[in-house]
Amino acid sequence: MATKMVRLTEDAYNALNGLKNKGESFSDTVSRICRNKNARLLNFVGILTDEEGEELQRIVAEQRELSRKMTEDRFERLWADDIS
Repeated sequence: MATKMVRLTEDAYNALNGLKNKGESFSDTVSRICRNKNARLLNFVGILTDEEGEELQRIVAEQRELSRKMTEDRFERLWADDIS
């Protein structure tokens, strides 16, 4: 089987190394992680405290509101240009 060299930052290496199962190569680990995208989401269950989860929800809500306002502003500018 052909191989490819991949360059990782130390943080990425440490994260990947932390996901390795005993006796598993890095290639095996990457293949396992990429094989089932839905299963990957389950790896994140429970990683945030309640406080961190609430803070994340607050930030997401703020960003959605900001995005909504920016979209409204764009539409208003577009329609104003059409009327002029």
